[in-house]
Amino acid sequence: MLHGRTAIITLALAMLLAACGQAPSAGGLLPALPAGIDPTLAEPTCVVSGRTFDADVTIPADTVCVFTDVPVEGNLAVGPRARLQLVESEVDGNLLVYPDAIVIVQASLVQGNLQAERSGDVTVESATVIDGDVQVERGRGSVRVEESRVLGNVQVDATAGPVSVLASFVDGDVQAEANVARVGVSDNTVEGNVQLEANRGGIEVYTNVIDGNLQCESNTPPLAGGGNVVGGDKEGQCSAF
Repeated sequence: MLHGRTAIITLALAMLLAACGQAPSAGGLLPALPAGIDPTLAEPTCVVSGRTFDADVTIPADTVCVFTDVPVEGNLAVGPRARLQLVESEVDGNLLVYPDAIVIVQASLVQGNLQAERSGDVTVESATVIDGDVQVERGRGSVRVEESRVLGNVQVDATAGPVSVLASFVDGDVQAEANVARVGVSDNTVEGNVQLEANRGGIEVYTNVIDGNLQCESNTPPLAGGGNVVGGDKEGQCSAF
């Protein structure tokens, strides 16, 4: 009887969330894959240029897309194992990256957050602006933010591939925790803190300007760094950097 009641409660909760326009959580950073406009319906090759989408867009699983000069007036979701190259485009909402999907964002604007969970490679480069956070959890590929602006935080946790934040402006914090491969944070301006903890592939921290603190703890093997200008404190393993 208890199992039956639990099933009824779970079903009722799902119905309530649906009625409120919310998808049940996938159990982590991202919600269940939303049902947005499928760009392949109009462009079967999914090479889209100069078209405006006036609502949320969802790229189906296993699809390869290139968007150039494409405004999305909502969220843009990249389904499992899909690949998106976003060039000189604008997303009014969030950019959501699902398991094993690959995203390359170049010279574009994302007005919300870039959120990725169990993703493949995530690349933000070429003067891209992210108005919110860049958040990657349990990524299976690399994470690279280079020559771009992030007006929130950059947070990368438990990712298997290399992590690099290079020659960028970050208005919040840069945080990397429990990543497996090398983490590089160099030549950036960071208005908040740089916090590196329990990473296992080695760390390089060079020539950053950091308004807050530079904090490093429990990282292996030994770190390399220097030339950082820090407004707050240099702490832990980065105390000499």
